[in-house]
This record gives sequence, C-alpha cells and structure tokens, in this order.
Amino acid sequence: MSSMVGLDRLPIELIHKILNYLQTYDIFISLYNINTYINTIINTHDRYQLNFQSITRSNFDLILRYINPCQVISLTLSNMDDTPGQYQLFLSLFTVKQFLRLQTLRLIQPSNPIDLNQILTDLHTLDSLQSLSIIHCQPTSVNQQTFLILSSFLSSSTSLRRLYLSGTLNTLFEYRFLSSINHLYFNDNIFNTIPLQMIITRMPYLKSLDTAITSKINSIHLPSLIHLTRLTLTIFIEMKNSEMKILLHPMSSLLFLRIIANGKQWFNGHFWEECLPLNLRIFQFNFCTQSIHINEEMIFETFQTSFWMHRKHWYVMLDYQMNPTMTHLYSLPYCDTQFYYRPTIDPKRKCRSSIPIKKSYLENVTKVTIDLSEFVTEVKFLYELKRKNLIDYFSRMHYYHRRVSFRIFRH
Repeated sequence: MSSMVGLDRLPIELIHKILNYLQTYDIFISLYNINTYINTIINTHDRYQLNFQSITRSNFDLILRYINPCQVISLTLSNMDDTPGQYQLFLSLFTVKQFLRLQTLRLIQPSNPIDLNQILTDLHTLDSLQSLSIIHCQPTSVNQQTFLILSSFLSSSTSLRRLYLSGTLNTLFEYRFLSSINHLYFNDNIFNTIPLQMIITRMPYLKSLDTAITSKINSIHLPSLIHLTRLTLTIFIEMKNSEMKILLHPMSSLLFLRIIANGKQWFNGHFWEECLPLNLRIFQFNFCTQSIHINEEMIFETFQTSFWMHRKHWYVMLDYQMNPTMTHLYSLPYCDTQFYYRPTIDPKRKCRSSIPIKKSYLENVTKVTIDLSEFVTEVKFLYELKRKNLIDYFSRMHYYHRRVSFRIFRH
C-alpha cells in the first residue's frame, strides 16, 4: 500500500502518460478503487486502447463494466476461435457511434453481415476515425448491403487515412466511390483480384499501397501515381520485364518498394538498376525460380556493381536451402516476417551473399518454419553408408561427418 501512496502524489498529467503504456484491463484490475484520487484520474483518462483480441471473458466483462466509450481512441473486436460471439456480446451493450473519439477501429473476422453492417452504418458519426481494418473476413460475413455502406462511408469520410482489408472484400471496388484515403493494405493478397488501375481510380491520393498483381496491367489506362511513396507488390502472374518497367516509370515519388515474385527475369541487377525510380531509398524483394534456370556467377555480377554496392548499399542473398528445386534471391536483411528453412547436408545447397554476413539478417522474421524431412533422410542414408564401412565416401564427406550424430538412429 505504501507504493500506492507514492503514486497518488504524482501529478495527473504524468499518471496519464503512464497509463498510455498500460493495457486497459491492467489499469482497471490493478489501480481502480485504490483511492478517490486514482479513480478520478482513471475516469478522466481519454486515450484508452481496447484490444479484445484473445482476451478472456472475465477481462472483457470487467472493461465493459467500467469503460466510458468517450475515453476510447482505439477498439479491436475479434471473432476468432478464442473469442467466439464477441461481436454480438459487444453490440448488446454498446453501439460504435458512442465511441465519439475513436481514431482506430479493427474488425477481425466479423461473425455475420448483420453485425458488420450495424457497425459500418455507425462509422459516419465518427469524425476522428483515421484507421479502419476489416481483416480475416469470410465471404459469408458480407452481403451487398455491406459494400453499399462501406463505399458510401469511404466517399464521405474526410478523416479516414488508412484502410486494411481482407482480399475477400475486393468486390468493394466494383462500386462507384471516390476516397481521399492515403494508405491501403490487403492482409491476404492471395484472394485479392482487384486490378491496380481500379484501385488507383477509386483512391487517387494513395501514398502507400500493399496489394497483389493477379491480372495483366493495362498501362494505357493506368491513372497517375505521382503521390505514391511506398509500394508493396505480391505478383501471382507471369510478368515481363517490360511490363514492370512501364508500371514503375510514373512512380517518380516512390521511396520504398517491396516485391515478392517468381521468375528468372527478376534475377538481373542490371534490369533493376535501369527501371527503379531515381529517388528510391529502400528496395526489398524476395524472388525465386527453378534452380536449373540460373547461372550463379552471372547473377552476382549484376548485383555487385557500383550502383548496388556503393551508391545504394543494397545487398542480396542467393539461397538454395529453402527448396531443393528452387533458388531464392532476396534482399538483405530478409524482408518478410516468415522464413521457411529446409536444412540439408548437401554441399551444393548453400547460401551466398554479395557481402560477408557479419550480423543476423533475419531480424524482421517473427515466424520460422523448419522442414527436417530432407535432412533426416540424408542422415539416415549416411548412417547406412557408415554401417557398410564405405570409408572412401566418408573421407570425402568428413566436414559433414563431424557434425552429424549417427547414434540417433540406433535401435
């Protein structure tokens, strides 16, 4: 209790700053009802961020019992497996229009179009809303009314700046609207079939875009892209170098570019040197192609020019270990959050970088998938060879022999 006495001696402004760094349920569980002074501060704090993703039912009930909607600036609702029925429960107690100061709204896996449409209908009352996310959305969670409501809101909103959508919501762009948002992202691009020219037509003021290329680009009807400074592309179609050059040419303001694509045509540093926007500061990529299609020395020569090594300081890795039949070429550090690794003792399957690796290049990775199937098969094969006393073979493989324990397969 003595430590709490010290807390109530702090000025209100300082305690409000401290509360900004705490989870909302921690505030109410740990601090509420300590004394009148602390309660007053909690009740006047106006920057609560309610994240109900993966929350327990008891904590959910506790927050909704104490919270004043006008104190909330961020709200996340989720209907994932660990929080089923959350939308219905929330809407039985509140409406979104009560959250007058809301700046960020995240809707994760909406349960049905009735709940989703009720929330979307109230958005026009939120004058401070800057960011809207509707992600992991199933086709059964939307209907025609959903797209009519959402397209109308996007046309009328003057505060919204960021929009995160499930690729399954691509039907939205078939409706006529004009939005002033600056940032658009799709969280599951494999389902995103929206032509790039349609996106730019509906949202001509985009500064950042994360989307997929799933159909041929009509460069003749491609609107202006002069505002775009940040672009992330996942390419699912066969695309020629000339088409990429036409696509990037009008993006004179582009500062950040990330591309994920398949095809040997991208394994050419000279091509990228010629077609990338002059002011580009960051170029991240992950390309792959069948291993039989590449010449390692020729590839590295194109990525070790003065442009790559000295002017831009952009370095690359040629990786044969992700897949036995494919070769990956990616920028350093590795740009994706997921990394697939298939370890092997085959000396032909290795990694090679354009500069010596002195530190970790996987700092962006949050999820690693390790496939040991090939490694186990190789080790078992070596064990059988050892049992047959094939000394000559092991003398050639002594480097790997020292690193493999054959005892793990003894019975």
